[in-house]
Amino acid sequence: MRYCQTCVLPDTRPNLKINEDGTCNCKLSNESSITVNWDERLVQFRAFIKATRTDSEYDCVVPVSGGKDSTWQTIHCLDLGLRPLCVTWKTPGRNSLGEVNLKNLIELGVDHFDVTVNPKVDRLVVKRSFVENGSPAAPMHRLIRSIPIKIATHLSIPFVLDGENSAFEYGGSTEDFVFYMTNQWLRKYGAVGEIDLKSLEKEVDDVRLLNWYQIPDLDTARIQGSYVIFASYFFRWSPEEAYRRASLSGFKPAAEPKVGSWDFADIDDDFIIPIHHWMKWFKFGFTRRWDNLSIDVRNGKMSRSEAFEILRSSPETEPSEAIEQFLIYTGMSRSEFDLTCDKFRNPKIWKLNSMGNWELRGSSDGNWE
Repeated sequence: MRYCQTCVLPDTRPNLKINEDGTCNCKLSNESSITVNWDERLVQFRAFIKATRTDSEYDCVVPVSGGKDSTWQTIHCLDLGLRPLCVTWKTPGRNSLGEVNLKNLIELGVDHFDVTVNPKVDRLVVKRSFVENGSPAAPMHRLIRSIPIKIATHLSIPFVLDGENSAFEYGGSTEDFVFYMTNQWLRKYGAVGEIDLKSLEKEVDDVRLLNWYQIPDLDTARIQGSYVIFASYFFRWSPEEAYRRASLSGFKPAAEPKVGSWDFADIDDDFIIPIHHWMKWFKFGFTRRWDNLSIDVRNGKMSRSEAFEILRSSPETEPSEAIEQFLIYTGMSRSEFDLTCDKFRNPKIWKLNSMGNWELRGSSDGNWE
């Protein structure tokens, strides 16, 4: 594994490339963000709103969880005088803090749809996605894309205001630094997974029960008048700034980090998100902490060596409580869960040591536990 010489991300991260100077393409994105004329981008956004506005009851759809980012997106809409329809896919792992923050977002003054997918179907799809693809969150990523655009097209709402363009923020091709989502972008960066819905049809009473998991053709929807656009194209994307703005409007962080190293992110779901990020350890040899620390390094909060010292001094620990809840939800046994994790362990980066324990095949700063 090779690690970026600017941050701590390894080259196993999907779509991340280490350049000749030893830095990853996230550095390019960070530098590009600094040089963008954000006042001009706001002018462009206002022009886009004016050009796409219809007689619809709403100006846009905002996918929300109640987290810092969706609160930040909603605040921007209200500040610009827009009337957003906020739409939520209700995760089966929603916790009490998630409920509090979602209620706070709604109290900002918006209409809101809270969509619950048939739990019998969702259990089936989540378990199948985890066992076959090692991706418990692929159904989640499908639903948070599918539900807002289906509602937007059904109600003739001109655009969905999505969050960050991950191609720009976390490493990707410059050709994907666009302001609207395409089918190509979704396949490459959307983390929607290869769920075989066809094979699931015989396991449900009615094939229509799987419709929410079918993401509409985004290019067709755009032609018909419903875009999915990235807020981070028009407003500089900063997790800490989003947290600051959201906090001023009542958003509450967790008592301690739930996933990763931040207490203000990934806090509203008890088991889908934690298991999703835990599987990165087996597949790619890093976890959510590495993502968070790398952003902190790039933003000047700490040095690269300080980030590595944090990783060295506090080894990765499995999310035991999340695993237990995931087992209850899916009906899996612990042995079935562990076998699935090991099935997706990447042999190019993991090896068994003389003690019979797994360890990463080398690193830039000593052995990782």
